[in-house]
Amino acid sequence: MTEIHLRVIAEEELAAAITLERSCYTPEAAATFEGFQHRNRVYPAYFWSAWADGKLVGIANGVRTSQEECGDEMKGAHGDDPAGHSFCVLTVAVDTNYRRQGIGGMLLRKLISQCRSDELRSIVLMCEEQLIGFYEQEGFVLHGRSASNHGGILWYEMSLDLHTMEHLTE
Repeated sequence: MTEIHLRVIAEEELAAAITLERSCYTPEAAATFEGFQHRNRVYPAYFWSAWADGKLVGIANGVRTSQEECGDEMKGAHGDDPAGHSFCVLTVAVDTNYRRQGIGGMLLRKLISQCRSDELRSIVLMCEEQLIGFYEQEGFVLHGRSASNHGGILWYEMSLDLHTMEHLTE
């Protein structure tokens, strides 16, 4: 297996990131370059990249939110909230030639780690049916079908609680 290097993406690498995004998602479901610029500008610690032999082979990113799900408003006009208590995963994409090597999981764990460091309450996402098992392996819980039809796709809502202990107050 090729050695994989993970790091936060640099602004000048966003063109390569959007090319990768568009190779993994349908045109209707893929993020826009402007969306990536927004995510990188507002949430730089949450825009991870994977590199192999100097080539971008994976990305994972999203936005903070006060909502409990990732609805259509997150995908388009950015219904995000920089002070939000949750994180909405919007992209986990791996180059087709590098899939099934654990790269998506490594990237997702970087997002989870950052969310824990920032003391967020939960992570929410929408995924296609064939990816439910992937997210369940990382601790996410399936909540059922999403009301979203973003990109004409049947989505499923999932979440991961990060802080399950309630604090006692006097």
